[in-house]
Amino acid sequence: MSDPTYLIPPLLGALIGYLSSFLTLKMLFRPLQPRHFLGLRVPLTPGVIPANRHHLARNIGEMVGRQLLSPEDIRHALSRADFQRDLRRLLSDQVNTIFAAEQGTVDSLVPERFRSYFRVGIKIVRWRFLKHLHNHLDGDAFAEALREAVAQGDSQELLALFRTRRVKRMLDRLLIDLIETRLLAQPLGRLGDLLPKEVQAGMDEYLRQQINRLLEQKVPPLVDALNIREIVIRKIDELEPLRLEGLLLAGIEERFKYLNLGGACLGFCLGLLHLFLLSGL
Repeated sequence: MSDPTYLIPPLLGALIGYLSSFLTLKMLFRPLQPRHFLGLRVPLTPGVIPANRHHLARNIGEMVGRQLLSPEDIRHALSRADFQRDLRRLLSDQVNTIFAAEQGTVDSLVPERFRSYFRVGIKIVRWRFLKHLHNHLDGDAFAEALREAVAQGDSQELLALFRTRRVKRMLDRLLIDLIETRLLAQPLGRLGDLLPKEVQAGMDEYLRQQINRLLEQKVPPLVDALNIREIVIRKIDELEPLRLEGLLLAGIEERFKYLNLGGACLGFCLGLLHLFLLSGL
């Protein structure tokens, strides 16, 4: 056993095992293109993955489109406690920002392209209100209410006064001044100062419920409409071979070294076994 030639079988087995594992793993990705010799394509070229990249792309697309991103998985992800917590915090921050900001006039809150329509709408509403007010002053209901509120003699004089054109014009000017000067021309200030805290909290919860309902109803069909499967297939097919190899090897290339060492250890053990069998004979 002191003869160094006894080391040859295990060492040779280790070398063969290492090279076999190395070449097997290498042939998964290389060569990238077919190789030809005397006009004939060399077997096993290109490598296993480059030769079957379209099938690989279809399988990955199928897995992502129908298994990893199924409507049930999306609904489950949207209902997770951490997502709901982040959504609640996001909505609360956005609503608080809106309530804390100084707002300008009502007119300034309307988008520029709609302001002319807004102003026309205000004038139409004002005209309709004044028309109804004048009709009410001329109607029997107003006269009856005035007679019940004041003495009989005074009611007739007040009724005649309210129905004069002068009083009606004065009411018109008061209403126009109230709407255009006091309501529309004055800055609104902070919305948080105008709305009670309970209303603000209720708006947060209402928005969260509506957004959740919208996400649950619309996101899964939208994902299906995007056809993730075909997108993944097209993207993988468009990748350059070296880029695809880098993506597939990312994170596992270090493991290949251990596989090569495992092949060497297996070859070494087989060499020892061969040596013991020969020694026994």
